[in-house]
Amino acid sequence: MNTEQNRRDSLRDRPEPDLQWKPIETDKTGWLFSENQEADLERGCIGHLRGDFGSSGTEFWTSWFTHQPGLLTGGFRDELQSVVNQLRVKGGLLSGFDQMRKLCRSGTSVDDSYGFHAESRNYEYCLRCIPVRGSYHLYLYCYDKNAQREYMQRREKQQPLRDKLKQPAPPVQRKDHKPVTPER
Repeated sequence: MNTEQNRRDSLRDRPEPDLQWKPIETDKTGWLFSENQEADLERGCIGHLRGDFGSSGTEFWTSWFTHQPGLLTGGFRDELQSVVNQLRVKGGLLSGFDQMRKLCRSGTSVDDSYGFHAESRNYEYCLRCIPVRGSYHLYLYCYDKNAQREYMQRREKQQPLRDKLKQPAPPVQRKDHKPVTPER
């Protein structure tokens, strides 16, 4: 990658100030889970962070799972760190198990968990909180909005071809072909 591309990526991916976390829209609850590769491409899923608060409820243990390595930039990593730091401040949604359990109920209920959504200029974040001891307590899915737009543009260009392929072929007329009439 050249220096100009690196400069553009660093400008595009500057960490933003505090995000506004809201209950996730019901039509986006699928974004709180890993689905399939096609969904990852369509949504621009970079990857997800899985975490728990340890046995004390105040620890913070996480693992990162990359879904699309090509979307994982240094600027995204910086913004993700900023997002997690914001959530971890005292009184924040992820400051500890007890605080998460208290605050997460304001999110959208999804099975045994609660979902939240926030957006920055370039990324979308979908947070699933699970207020149950003895399991993972959070999944933070990260999506690249530019990848979403690019996917939709590619899809729109392919749509006329798909429509054409779905149309039945016209019947072939041969000169030596005589229509068959069913016998009575």
